[in-house]
Amino acid sequence: MLVKNIIVVGDSFCANQHMWPAELAKYLGLNLVGQGIGGASWWPSRQFLISLPQTTIDNTEVMVFAHTNSGRIPTLNNNLVCFDHNVEPRTEIEKAVNLYYKYISDQQFMDWAQQQWLLEIAQRWGHKKLCHLHCFPWTTDYQNSMAGLVVQPNLSAVSLNEISAKKFDLFDDCRPNHLNQHNNKALAQELARMIRSDSIGIHNLNLELFDQPTQRWLDWR
Repeated sequence: MLVKNIIVVGDSFCANQHMWPAELAKYLGLNLVGQGIGGASWWPSRQFLISLPQTTIDNTEVMVFAHTNSGRIPTLNNNLVCFDHNVEPRTEIEKAVNLYYKYISDQQFMDWAQQQWLLEIAQRWGHKKLCHLHCFPWTTDYQNSMAGLVVQPNLSAVSLNEISAKKFDLFDDCRPNHLNQHNNKALAQELARMIRSDSIGIHNLNLELFDQPTQRWLDWR
């Protein structure tokens, strides 16, 4: 009997597919297919999905989307996302990105484009079990466009509370998927629970299962 797939796509919060994505697949008895790219926009996730063989999609039971913020440059060039945008640009690519955000990027367009992506997810794959994770709080504004299960709180809040962070800074964070091993496992367990119960709409993680020394980032917007 052919084992069904679970697809997990997104940014750095699922970049280490051997952690919570693999645990989630194991809990659900599914085969993991996925891609996570640190610093990436939603565009590489879309391109990855539409490049998969139709047989892979047809054999997929669950699709998990770790949604990043809309302002990231929609590109497949990973060299544009692997440096700290908060420091003075030095290389040609860093200067190009700096000038892009200064003179070209239109946030209203970026917001609209990401919302179109959410609508496309519902139209293309709405017949699958869909699970949406907010990597940052800003995509919660669009969650009414997300078909299936929508999980709160945002993963940045869980990550920052885990280390009692005083400011938002995950650039040099070496934790796999910005979570310690315990919280990677807790996230997989919670998602498996919700998916098994065929939950739809907005549902909250049981944060009592997570290492959360502080709660200060839960209301972060």
